[in-house]
Amino acid sequence: MQYTYETFMALVDTILPRTPSLAYLYGEVMYYGALDFYTDEYLVMMLQFNNIPTDKITADFINFVATQYMFMKEGYHWRIPQRVTFASLSLEDRFGVLNQLDKYETYFFEAFIPLQNYSGSLSITSTLDRYTMLGYYSEWFGYGSTRLLEPSQRTLEFNPQSWQQVNYPGPSFSYLSSVKEYYAIRKQTIIP
Repeated sequence: MQYTYETFMALVDTILPRTPSLAYLYGEVMYYGALDFYTDEYLVMMLQFNNIPTDKITADFINFVATQYMFMKEGYHWRIPQRVTFASLSLEDRFGVLNQLDKYETYFFEAFIPLQNYSGSLSITSTLDRYTMLGYYSEWFGYGSTRLLEPSQRTLEFNPQSWQQVNYPGPSFSYLSSVKEYYAIRKQTIIP
């Protein structure tokens, strides 16, 4: 499990790293990256939520592509170590691996996840990007100590700092009443 978490920690840190230069320009709230908000936990949870848990398989796949990427980059003279891990690569090489992920997608579906009944197309890189962004900008970090509990047991303990980064005011608890009010007004203004 540590191998899986290290891979996803490196992945989310590559997609949304800390940004000290933005913090210098716009304030401390802009400093934080995905690791600071436990986005790696969110990513693993989302991949475990599938009918077939795919967190370990996806980590294995990312590390497989990392090995292939390093072999292509260094050429035939590169001595392949027993295991190349995505987490051990430089930031530049991690970006290279992310660019290569979709090129190995067919291999992924055939060798790692036998999905004979899967009829749609899925981009692995965009899915991992999407889950990372969802975890970072959602209420996930704001659940605080309850974030790993069942969804019905989670409570929003505070507004996440990622919401402050984008000036998101927080959840609107009266959304349903607003929708009802909209339809009531609309019904009154429609001419028969």
